[in-house]
Amino acid sequence: MDARSDRSAYYGNAASKPFHKHSSAESQSTLARRRTTAYENQPASQDSNMYRVAYQGTSVSESQAQHRARIEAELARITAQSGGGRP
Repeated sequence: MDARSDRSAYYGNAASKPFHKHSSAESQSTLARRRTTAYENQPASQDSNMYRVAYQGTSVSESQAQHRARIEAELARITAQSGGGRP
């Protein structure tokens, strides 16, 4: 083994990596459709965005109920995904 082998990458003597090749199996329209569908199926964000302020209620109890329902739905999804409740 070369005495400098532990420093070869540091000095730029590492082997070159192959170029990355993008998949061309999907057409552009199919790719665009798949990305749009993935975007549209995302749950709405719960952060404070000025666009959504007009749609938010001012009732604290209503906000708490919505939050509780959202958390319960998320817990149910995680439990179902992880196979929870099975013996």
